[in-house]
Amino acid sequence: MNANMSSRMLLHLSIIVAFLSALSMAWTLPFGLGTPPPPAALLTTEISPQCIEKNNGTYLCCAAAVDGGNVLVQLAADAAHYELPANTLNGYLCEKSTDSCTGASVPVCCQVITLFPVWGLWCQPG
Repeated sequence: MNANMSSRMLLHLSIIVAFLSALSMAWTLPFGLGTPPPPAALLTTEISPQCIEKNNGTYLCCAAAVDGGNVLVQLAADAAHYELPANTLNGYLCEKSTDSCTGASVPVCCQVITLFPVWGLWCQPG
């Protein structure tokens, strides 16, 4: 096998691996893709106007957003005695807002705020 053929095979293989990795990441991105809804007992009753069309959540401005597979998020979910899917988006160190978020705050619409203000869980980008 010559060098030109080897490099082409390597290129094709790397494209296939990148494509499969992208598909895998798309399924696990923390935007609620394929995520079951939270238990009804945990759903927020403080539905914000900004979140009605997204997920009927509470609008929060958070210092960071992390996925449910994060170790700290899993520890918080375990402490609250419920399973949190790894492919959820979750806000960390949040404030409720009736307006848009300012500065470096991350706007999210969270369906579970039982651990507020430290965590907002089952969120979508606000």
